[in-house]
Amino acid sequence: MSAKPAGPGHPLGSGCEWGLREILRLDRVEAARIPSPAASRGRLRKALPTREPFHIICGFRSHSTNEYLRTHGGGGVAARSLHLVGKAIDIRVPGIELRKLCRTAVALSGGGVGIYPASDFVHVDVGPVRTW
Repeated sequence: MSAKPAGPGHPLGSGCEWGLREILRLDRVEAARIPSPAASRGRLRKALPTREPFHIICGFRSHSTNEYLRTHGGGGVAARSLHLVGKAIDIRVPGIELRKLCRTAVALSGGGVGIYPASDFVHVDVGPVRTW
């Protein structure tokens, strides 16, 4: 697995230095009580025909970052996002088309799955099973 800063097409553009910092702020989340999106990512890894690293676009997000994205981003950011409690991750996988990544995640029925083609990522969470 590798973390990579947001790139072209991401609501905040390329070189978002705060992105990795937000992902690493997991100390604010009580991980023992929260189902991990990493478990879903592990199941997804096994279901994909590649060994390429996952590119993590967004993991845990602070309330201030979430509000910034809601007011300055390209839309689709929920006020009560599961990113706020460490239950969601936005990813892409080199060599895997977004639609295939999305279909594979949906087939696992592990939570919510949304596709964001303009921003080149798929959202996967451990909330209720739903798609968008």
